[in-house]
Amino acid sequence: MKRLSKFEVESLVNVVMSKLNVIESEKIKNECSEKVDEWCKELEELDKEKNIINEKISERGREIGKEVKEKGWKGVYVNVGYGFDGRRVRIEKNNLIGYDVRSKIIDEIVINSLKENDIDVLLDSLVNKFKS
Repeated sequence: MKRLSKFEVESLVNVVMSKLNVIESEKIKNECSEKVDEWCKELEELDKEKNIINEKISERGREIGKEVKEKGWKGVYVNVGYGFDGRRVRIEKNNLIGYDVRSKIIDEIVINSLKENDIDVLLDSLVNKFKS
């Protein structure tokens, strides 16, 4: 392997980081996708129940407002709902592209370029070394 320019080193680091991200994404998907699906279904059911309760609260509020109006009383019923932003459970992959991992990969590439080691072997060994 020849002595590498800064651009070439950065390019090789990006290759390694890309491969690590693919590995991490698959790992997370395999570890938690079933559980996330289960949680999302549970939350959807609870959201349906919440909507039914909110409708009952609103209906009762309208009845109270009507009675207050009929009796000539001054008063206002305020329907304070419980906000639900629609988000469901989402698991993010670990952030591998931290400075410490990236700088270690850069160091390994530079050292190996000085030793004139094979680039393909180096990339594979770096992926294996830094995958979680």
